[in-house]
Amino acid sequence: MMELAALVPLPVRGAIPAGAEMIEAGGWGAVLAPAPAARPLLFQRKTALEQGLVRQRLLEALMAVAEVVPVAPGTMVQREEVAQIVALNRAALITAVAGIEGRAQYQLTVFWDQAGVLSRFRASPELAGVFAAGKVDGPQLQTAIRQLADRLEQTIDQFLAPLTAGHVEQPKAEGVVYNAALLIERNRALDLDQALEQIDAIWPEGFRLRLVGPSPAVSFALATLVWASADDVTRAIQLLGVGLRPTSGQIEAARRRCLRDADANVAVVNNAARLLVQSLQGTVAGRVPIVETVVNGTASAPGLGKVA
Repeated sequence: MMELAALVPLPVRGAIPAGAEMIEAGGWGAVLAPAPAARPLLFQRKTALEQGLVRQRLLEALMAVAEVVPVAPGTMVQREEVAQIVALNRAALITAVAGIEGRAQYQLTVFWDQAGVLSRFRASPELAGVFAAGKVDGPQLQTAIRQLADRLEQTIDQFLAPLTAGHVEQPKAEGVVYNAALLIERNRALDLDQALEQIDAIWPEGFRLRLVGPSPAVSFALATLVWASADDVTRAIQLLGVGLRPTSGQIEAARRRCLRDADANVAVVNNAARLLVQSLQGTVAGRVPIVETVVNGTASAPGLGKVA
């Protein structure tokens, strides 16, 4: 078994990183890395962190020679199956790479000095009314601070909006006012620097900015490999009410018919139809390999294999 680390459109602009292997099929290259070695449970967390760093270095090195569609960590495949998996999923891969071509991901986190918030923003619309009342109410003050943080987050977004092609919010820890993955054209590094200067100018003494990138666009074009079984295909056939060997036209007609039902689960119906269309392309060892992608932060077909 090998780990499927990334998928890249061909041709690549140079040699792939040492230690990786690329299998070509249908105008795409599947980049394989050796399967991680098994480790005792006691060391698994440390091992996972180490493997994550190795994987990140591989993806970043690939960025120098190709547009990179990262694959979810831990995706294991048989080498002899890879070419067929790629060939059967060209359409999904083309859609994924179209959204990130010429772009890279940056992770921007903005910390603020919590101890200095009240003195710096005392006159702000959110806090002024709280202090004007004379006696400061604790819960009211906390609400006002959250509202202030929300407004500052919106202001930061406004500075970044002209140069971001994608934006995915990330969880914010204590003391963080902004945290997001950004998809930015690679040739707009100077524009990004200017936007960061504008953000820093909001509160030079109290803001601390941390920028990670350019990195592969894992928040905007992450591929996952789902294997649909013969039972999944059977359930999809039953759900849509089509024959055992439907044509693509019959599948589409059945999909539309099912969606006219007021109680129809739109996602399930659409997923069943896509599964059947994919099964028409072929199978690998009796199963249908389906590449699901995250495009601009949204899964293209979440839970595709689950149609009932």
